[in-house]
Amino acid sequence: MYAESGSPRQTSDSNFLLLNDSIDVDDEDSSMVDPSLLSFVEEQAELGGASSAVENDVEFEDPTPDLYAVLGVARDANEAELKAAYRRLSRLLHPDKHTRASAAAEAAFGRLTAAYNILSDPHRRAIYDQYGFRVLVIAGLRIQGWELAVRDKSAPELRLEYLLLKQKAKEAESEHLLQPTSELSCGVDMTDFFDRYLKESPEERMLSPSLSVYDVSVSQSVTALRTPYNTVSLVGQVTTHNGIGIGTLFSLWVHRLSPKTPIIGASSTETTLSYGRGGYGLGASVKLNKQLHERVTGSVGLEAASVNRNNSAIFSLIPGFSLATNIQVTPHIVTRLQYKFNLSGGFSSEVFWASEKGERSCRVQTHLRHGTASLKLHFESLVDWPWLNPLLKPFTPSRWTSKKSSADWDANLDEEDDLVLETIPQKGRISASLSCNIFDLLELRVGANCVLSELSRVSSEIGISWLRGLSMKLGLHRGDQSYVLQIKLSDNFDPAAFTYGVLVPSLTYCLVRSLVYEPWVLAQLTKAQEIRRQRLRGELRQLRSEALATQALMQHTSSRVARAEKESGGLVIVYALYGQLSSTTPGIPLTADAGGALSIDVTVPLQVIVENHQIRLPPGRWADMQGFYDPCAGLGRAACHGRRPLRQLFVAYTFNGLPHEVCTEESAGLAIPLSKHRVDTFSEH
Repeated sequence: MYAESGSPRQTSDSNFLLLNDSIDVDDEDSSMVDPSLLSFVEEQAELGGASSAVENDVEFEDPTPDLYAVLGVARDANEAELKAAYRRLSRLLHPDKHTRASAAAEAAFGRLTAAYNILSDPHRRAIYDQYGFRVLVIAGLRIQGWELAVRDKSAPELRLEYLLLKQKAKEAESEHLLQPTSELSCGVDMTDFFDRYLKESPEERMLSPSLSVYDVSVSQSVTALRTPYNTVSLVGQVTTHNGIGIGTLFSLWVHRLSPKTPIIGASSTETTLSYGRGGYGLGASVKLNKQLHERVTGSVGLEAASVNRNNSAIFSLIPGFSLATNIQVTPHIVTRLQYKFNLSGGFSSEVFWASEKGERSCRVQTHLRHGTASLKLHFESLVDWPWLNPLLKPFTPSRWTSKKSSADWDANLDEEDDLVLETIPQKGRISASLSCNIFDLLELRVGANCVLSELSRVSSEIGISWLRGLSMKLGLHRGDQSYVLQIKLSDNFDPAAFTYGVLVPSLTYCLVRSLVYEPWVLAQLTKAQEIRRQRLRGELRQLRSEALATQALMQHTSSRVARAEKESGGLVIVYALYGQLSSTTPGIPLTADAGGALSIDVTVPLQVIVENHQIRLPPGRWADMQGFYDPCAGLGRAACHGRRPLRQLFVAYTFNGLPHEVCTEESAGLAIPLSKHRVDTFSEH
């Protein structure tokens, strides 16, 4: 009788394992790859993740052994099922039954016993389920049989790893202490092209359109001093507008006061010294910040600035006073109120709302100052649109979690398995703002921020103003460096200028990303994975030899089970192949690459686990099953040439003497025999 089950789950996601380096690669090969992508592959290997987190087609897994797969049971197996699986495999792999291959038997039996000892202990099983195998090793448990996966590194490897970690820590500390930022902004006037040149007939176009740069601004900031109680920052800005230059120097000293400070207690002071800020000369200010309540903070400040009179040597000193408070109304809403007297005097308020996970936010700002009033509404949201999100997503690794537990291997449920991962990826975002004031009346701005990588972003924003016309803003951001191009398209709302402002940047970005950036990244990533496979060649060779040695221990039992199944018309495994398979001819192994073979024949271990004329393999990492290994270690999505899973299992079998075939991925599980696997003749293998 066929096993009852729902439809097999087909997904485009893939998982793969990256092990530690075993051999070196020529520097010439490494120099041919972008260092950031090679570092991306190596870092994901250390985290146990996939090296090809392309778009959304990626899942991550713990690189250390899957103990449930070692015993061939589901993750929710009870104590009786664990004990039955251990006894069955113990009878098969016990060293006393394999005197000629005692070393291989001891290694296989050691892995089996270690897995059972951990899973049969409720305390250690809970630790493993929550944190993974590596935590058990870090806690001091030496697990026999897995020295390769979590092996002790040699002295040169440890020293190299120590030096690399020390260098990274030093660079991260320097970045944290300095926090340098810079921005270069340039304004270009194209109104002559849209307002005059395009509106003239071809006969009237005597003069070519003129483009002028009307504004250039450069600003930089750096943290000059950072201690537990003091932080000093320096900021400089130079701006030229229509031939007139303005410079600003600004320094900020933040001093944190201890809770034992008399009268005011725990608080902080901000002391600033500036020149040219806000159109004034030399200025200074002192502000005290204090948390008044669990949800309320307040600040009070004094400031003074000098103003020259008619460019003469005589100047006036203008005092100022400010009072502000921040109130957290709800866990997701914060308000701010500020009042300034005399110097830049006026009243301002702000209400900020953010969703629970921060995907959406809204900000409402009002200003009333020197007879002017303004109101601004700004909305921002993260989006999952592929062309706004990074091609490579460096997730942190996560263990398998499932919302449902159903697949072909689960007989009583028909719904498909829905495996998900707890990850928080970087995402692109869109924004819209609407503002009005007594000068400009109404202004609408719509923008998008596209994330290219962990450090690189591009942004685009188009604005429509009642009086200032149509403008566009383009930005390139790399780390803390920003390059902004502001383009004034038209003094009025011109449909042609609006079309150019929206379509040209969008089409240019899409073409460059799809035709240049993505092919280049995938090519570089493929090359980085080839280098990774070369480094893993020695370990893969050892893993393959261990798997074949374990299969040799199973050979006698496999032949006996196959004969018994054939005589009773039961389940006979004719051929089984595990690894990276062809989409058209999965039964034919692919050509080996720099790391070795991409698949392994697993006919023997599958025949051994036949029980009651059927096989049920739960979802998991089948590479840890007895007689299996992961031949795809070091590979990722870029090596799959499409949306195929990275590791698949192809099985050709007979049931009641009739041929059957199935090709499935390990995240979907396997249940055979099924009537839908029936074929007229076996495919080529």
